[in-house]
Amino acid sequence: MYMYTYINTYIHTCINTYTDHVYDDDQTVRPANPLDALLIPAMNMAVGHEPVMTLAGVERTVSQNVDPQIQNDLDAARQEVVELTQTNDQLKERIETLQEELEEARKPPPEPVVEEVKVEEAPKEQPKPKVEDWTKVKRPKALSVFKVDPKVFKGKTPTAARVDQMLSWFANIYEGKATADQVDDREGNKRQSFPDFIRDWMINKFGLKSIALSNLASLILGIQAKKDDKDAGLRIRAFGILSGIIPHECWHEDLSNMILEAMGLLFQISKISENMGHAATKKPLIEAALSIEATSQAWQKWGFGPVPQLLNDTMIQMSRREGGQLRLHEWIELLCETWLGAAEAMDRDLRGIFVQHDSNGDGVLDLDEFRGLINALLGSGNESVDDRQISRLFAEALEESSAMKAEDEPEDDVMMPEAFVRVARRARLYTPNH
Repeated sequence: MYMYTYINTYIHTCINTYTDHVYDDDQTVRPANPLDALLIPAMNMAVGHEPVMTLAGVERTVSQNVDPQIQNDLDAARQEVVELTQTNDQLKERIETLQEELEEARKPPPEPVVEEVKVEEAPKEQPKPKVEDWTKVKRPKALSVFKVDPKVFKGKTPTAARVDQMLSWFANIYEGKATADQVDDREGNKRQSFPDFIRDWMINKFGLKSIALSNLASLILGIQAKKDDKDAGLRIRAFGILSGIIPHECWHEDLSNMILEAMGLLFQISKISENMGHAATKKPLIEAALSIEATSQAWQKWGFGPVPQLLNDTMIQMSRREGGQLRLHEWIELLCETWLGAAEAMDRDLRGIFVQHDSNGDGVLDLDEFRGLINALLGSGNESVDDRQISRLFAEALEESSAMKAEDEPEDDVMMPEAFVRVARRARLYTPNH
C-alpha cells in the first residue's frame, strides 16, 4: 500500500510539474520540458522533499540538520538542470535560426535590376569665330588704328573681352565721344573719327599704351566672337558697325555721328552712359515720339536728304506694338540698317559717276579726270571750281587710296573708286535724289 501510494504520488507530481505547477517551497525548480518534469520529482522524492511526502500521506520527520555533502550535491544537481535547460533553449533558438537561413538560401536570387545608363554625347566643338588679321585687310584709312602690331603684346595672345565688360566700355565710349564732338563743334575743330577716339579712350583708361592696345585687341576679338549673343547681340553688332570693327563696304564716320546725335537728343549727352550701361538681359523702352523727333534731326544733319518714309513707317509700327514706346536697341539697329541701305544707294550713284569720268577706262582717276568730275558735281553753268579745292580733295582721295591698299601693292598717284566715294561722301559732294 505504501509503495502504491508513493508511485501514485510520483505520477501526480510529474503531471503537476509538467503543467507548471508551482509549489510553495521556493526551492522547487520550474521545468522547461518533459524530461525535467520526470527528473525533478524523482530527485525531490529521493531526498524526502516534504511536499511530495505530504501528498503521499506519509508522515516523516525531516531532520533539520541535513548532511552538508548531500545538500551540496543537491544544489549542484539543480544548477546543472538549470544550465541544461538554458542550453536546450539556446540550441532550439539556434536550430530555428539555421532553418530560417536555410529557407532563405533556397529562395531563387532576385533578378538583377539593370538601370538604363544614358550616354551623353560629347559636346561638339564650337567653330572658332573668324578673326580678321587687321594687319592685312583693306580698310578705310580711319580704320587703320585697329591694325595693332602683334609685337605690342610681347608674346602674349589677347583673349576676347567678356560681354559685361564690353557693354560697360560701349556705354562710356558713346558718352565720351558725344561729349568730345560737342566740344569740337563749339570750338570749330574737326571731329575725331570714332575709331581714333576708341583707341585714345583705351589709352586714357589704362595708362600704358601696350596695355591699352592689348585691351583694344580684346575688344575686337570680343565683338567678332559675341556679335550673335542671345541677349547682347544687338548692342554688340551696333557698336561693331559704328566703329567699323564689323566690316561694311559703306562704313563711314557719319554713321556714328548720326547715332550719337540721336542719343544726345533723346537722353542728353551727360546721361548717355547711364541709359546705355545696363545689363545684357535688360530690354529698355524709350518714348516713340521723342525717338522719332531725334531721328529726324539727326538724319537731316548726318544722313542723306529727307528722312526715308519707310524709316518713319517702321518706327510707328514698332511703337504700336509696344504701346507708344520703342525698344532702345531695336531702334538703334533700325537706324544703322537704314543709314547703311541709303549709303549703298549713294555708293552705286557715285561709282556710276566715277566710271563716267574715267576717260581711259583703267579703273582709276588721275588729276585731270578728277578735276572734270568735281566741276561736273559742284560747278554751276560755265563757272569752274577753285583749283585749290580740287587739289585738296584729290590729295585726300590719294591718301585714302594709299591707306586702302595692301602692303605689297605699289604706291602711285591714282585714285581708287572706293577712295573717291569716301571723299565725296565726307565732303558732301553729292546728295542722292532718293
